[in-house]
Amino acid sequence: GLPYSGKSTLFAALTGRAEEATGKGATLGVVKVPDPRVEHLARVYKPKKKTLAEITFCDLLAGTGASKGFDAQTVAAMKTMEALVIVVEGPEGVGESARDEAARKALREVVTELTLSDLVIAEKRLERIRKEKTSEADKRAIERANAALSEEKPLRIIAFAPDEENVLPSYQFLSRKPSIVVANLRESDLGRPLPGLEAEAKTLGMPFVALCAALEREIALLDPEER
Repeated sequence: GLPYSGKSTLFAALTGRAEEATGKGATLGVVKVPDPRVEHLARVYKPKKKTLAEITFCDLLAGTGASKGFDAQTVAAMKTMEALVIVVEGPEGVGESARDEAARKALREVVTELTLSDLVIAEKRLERIRKEKTSEADKRAIERANAALSEEKPLRIIAFAPDEENVLPSYQFLSRKPSIVVANLRESDLGRPLPGLEAEAKTLGMPFVALCAALEREIALLDPEER
């Protein structure tokens, strides 16, 4: 997400951290996933140890700025992630249409950065393929990826043949990663639709969630009973 979109606030809400991280770099938070099925089985079988599934969240603080793009450290960190969460802000004090458009603009900027990062990889690989011997599947996959990325289409929405799918993971393309769009709204704007943003996220193959990160963070810091 862009600076001040609410990335760190959402990270704090997800991990239950009282303080948001500051500075650059990646901050990790490990969260156990509540599962009533595990609790039920533990009551029935009374095991010596109970192990819940865990999710590791990563807050990438370097971010991106207007016309600056993601730095190399951020791109390298994103490549190691299993999924991405793109946080966009729905600014307050504006009409619903203006808020929707501002959020869509922020999403487009982030998606463009991810796509351009992939395009650099595809172009370099295409140059090497023309000079070296490689598999036909590798050649077709990169040619198709390069063509799509040149048109600023994320690879998530491009259909590849099964043999092409087998070679693509080695490139760690960011625009192929499962991604979620989170619209960070003010509490007073919750429940007000963002049809343009939601439609654009769907077109890009990404689920859409609207929430108030600050409110979610406050709730996460309450005692479990109050939550």
